[in-house]
Amino acid sequence: MISDGSLLLVEVLIDEKFYPIGGMKYTKISLNNKVVEQNNINSQWRELFAGEKSAEISLKGIVTRSKAEEFIHYLSLSGEKSKYKIIFDGGVNIEGDFFINFYQRSGTVNEEEEYFMTLISSGSLNIIK
Repeated sequence: MISDGSLLLVEVLIDEKFYPIGGMKYTKISLNNKVVEQNNINSQWRELFAGEKSAEISLKGIVTRSKAEEFIHYLSLSGEKSKYKIIFDGGVNIEGDFFINFYQRSGTVNEEEEYFMTLISSGSLNIIK
């Protein structure tokens, strides 16, 4: 369940089960749809077609040492892609493969450790209503 004020919930697939990435305090998603333009010599109007699509997700939060976070740490080191589920508050979800493009953890003594990461899509994304 998405808490009040949250844009989305992100889960990562581990051993055939999705686990939520916990401790998120900041989320941002960019859905990019490049269009292809085609000019018809017999018409003055241009026509646009769907082209390349991609998604980029930024997450920032408190490290909770969950199973999902341990797996994400592994993925950031290995460079492997993994399947993620993006759950929106409105009921439409996205599933697909993502790479961790950027991963950072930081903290100071006697304070919470934080993470920041960016995911970029790889291949087609499935839209689930």
